[in-house]
Amino acid sequence: MTDSNHSPAPPDMTHPTVSATNAAAATPSFTIASRFCGPPTSGNGGYTAGLVANAVGVGLGEAVTVRLHRPPPLDTPLACLRDEGGPHHHAGPPLSVIRLVDDLGDVATGQQTAWPTEVAAINPSRLATPSRLATPSRSAASWAEAAVAVAPWAIEHHPFPTCFVCGPDRAHGDGLRVFAGAIAGRPPHDQVFGATWEPDSIDVNPATGEVHPEIVWAVLDCPGGQASHAFGGPDLALVLGTITARRLAPIRLGERYVATAWEHAHDGRKHFCTTVLHAVQPDGSHGELVGESQALWITIPRVEKSAR
Repeated sequence: MTDSNHSPAPPDMTHPTVSATNAAAATPSFTIASRFCGPPTSGNGGYTAGLVANAVGVGLGEAVTVRLHRPPPLDTPLACLRDEGGPHHHAGPPLSVIRLVDDLGDVATGQQTAWPTEVAAINPSRLATPSRLATPSRSAASWAEAAVAVAPWAIEHHPFPTCFVCGPDRAHGDGLRVFAGAIAGRPPHDQVFGATWEPDSIDVNPATGEVHPEIVWAVLDCPGGQASHAFGGPDLALVLGTITARRLAPIRLGERYVATAWEHAHDGRKHFCTTVLHAVQPDGSHGELVGESQALWITIPRVEKSAR
């Protein structure tokens, strides 16, 4: 994909700080700045889910499942509430549920969960209970493969061209510009999409030198949607419904990363996708696995076609 002359000037480039609090207490309110949109008028699903995961308070290697109840509003105060005793599928006491709330009610809910031992299709009817759907893992893309990967849909059919993560109309240093394309030469059982990513300094926490966790969640989000066969059609758009993800290692400025994604099942409007994120070795091959996600995407009618 190529640059466009359209480069939105976001009013706020900062990342909200979300900290978990005691049971039934609210954090100070925060807003999702317009820079972090998915659709033009709502927050990117993966970014929003990453904010919820931050509030849950998990560390590296720990998974969180987040369900989006409706489009996350932009530039709107959101409270972060912690409810104890939510649904769970692990031994021991129930884990708390984090709720992002505005004046209309729940925007998103999230809870720590066990990482599935098999690739799973997320069941949105129970927040933290993935329904098992066995599927073999697939070979990760190399930097060279992902760098020349081509999307099988026309650029003018991108449903959300100003998306913070995958929008082609976002400039370098503003959007992440993570564009997943089909990796050529793969057999049918190993077909994947790949995308290159080099973090920008604006998305790094200066105190730690690491990329903000919510940015990592965003990168673990959009490639899966782009890998769905429904993405890029002239009449439908895909939006995130539920995502389970975990970060496995810090993401740092100056390093290169490759996201590999594939759709492993679909059922009507539901599309089940997996994304894995690897660090890149000096020779361009994929190295350490640094993050992974499993997500349920939902098709919706396109409100308007992209105009260029």
